[in-house]
Amino acid sequence: MRPIGKLDWSLKEMRALHHVVTLGTVTAAATRMGLSQPAVSRLLASLESKLSQPLFERQGRGLVPTRSALDFCTASARVFDAIEGMQQNLAVSNQVETLRVAAPPTFARGFLQQAVALFLEANINATIQVDVRSSPSIIGMVSEGAVDVGITDTALTHEAVRDQPFRKAAMACFLRRDHPLTANREINVAEAGDLELIGLTHRHATRAYIDNLLRSSGHGWRMIVETSTAASAVSFVRETGAVSFLSPFPVAGDLPPEVTFRPLHGGLTHISRFIYPARIGLRPLTRRFMRAVTAVSEHHDGWSEALGPFSGGKREGDI
Repeated sequence: MRPIGKLDWSLKEMRALHHVVTLGTVTAAATRMGLSQPAVSRLLASLESKLSQPLFERQGRGLVPTRSALDFCTASARVFDAIEGMQQNLAVSNQVETLRVAAPPTFARGFLQQAVALFLEANINATIQVDVRSSPSIIGMVSEGAVDVGITDTALTHEAVRDQPFRKAAMACFLRRDHPLTANREINVAEAGDLELIGLTHRHATRAYIDNLLRSSGHGWRMIVETSTAASAVSFVRETGAVSFLSPFPVAGDLPPEVTFRPLHGGLTHISRFIYPARIGLRPLTRRFMRAVTAVSEHHDGWSEALGPFSGGKREGDI
């Protein structure tokens, strides 16, 4: 095929040539395109003019495509394939996808809402279902495939569930700003004296650690309130003036103005993780949601640290 000039032919001209070559006649091409025979002939003439070379040779009453026409059709087929692929991708992208998420109450007091808003902004055809449950319930839902992804800080032993850690934070002491211990940069239980405490209930894995920590301190700590969520514990700290030992992620991002926190000396490290069904794995939509969650968690860098392939610009395929 000889060099050609300006690439200003149209898709309709390309299709006209393609159909004439593949179907054998202008009449058949016109029928396929829903045009008249003269219209198809004009399209071919226009394309020949733009290519500056003949596309057909007459043999008797028929048309035989030239080498230029055959080469052009081969190249055009790749263009048509690309267009078809784009149309299929657009059709898929226009389908509504639903993502099912489960998270504990501590994550559902602002943090999760921010992540969902960021996710929906980038995935306009997605909808999301959010279940707010306890961590044991979330693990059960994920193992049964009732949700696509869960968030928890509970260590896993369930073979039907896989996990991907995304954040870690050392336990901290939460207290009112007018509490005497706020003068310390770090809270050492052994040096803090006798204090009143807001504790999490025994269903939390960290409760046994806290009990052992207090027993080893040699002081008379008194548990005045036990509650089931970190957010509730923070509210009790504000109202009672007692202290509470909690992971600062994510509760430290939405504290009442009266409450602050200090690092706890020797505090246990909490790992927040995504969990998903082992037999299903991760859908692309799930990966995009996980990226939205990790993006929002970057606002918590002052008291927690990023983990996993969805932080630091790593590829999704690293998971």
